[in-house]
Amino acid sequence: MKTKLLIGSFALTVLTVFIFAAVLWNRGPELIGENEENEMYDGPDLAAKYEFERTKDPATGQVPRERLLQAIDRTAESKDEVIRRIANSKLSKDGSEAPTALSWIERGADE
Repeated sequence: MKTKLLIGSFALTVLTVFIFAAVLWNRGPELIGENEENEMYDGPDLAAKYEFERTKDPATGQVPRERLLQAIDRTAESKDEVIRRIANSKLSKDGSEAPTALSWIERGADE
């Protein structure tokens, strides 16, 4: 009698553990809240891979960090130059506004 009770309680415990494990396996992320958190992020590994692919030198397959920093510096200098030109733009001799970096001629069909 005692043995049957012990075997029955052991079987019930094992069954309970398996059911609990199955529930956690199928719905664990929902219970923990991982799905909601993961939906907010693309994945830092994918972002790093994208940035690497975007900035690598196709000939060498490596990111030329020194050239990349030089390019960033030149871009900043170009932006500063445009801002200086706009700030220093004066009227031309005939009184009209001198062309600036932001002036353009519209092209396309006339409506």
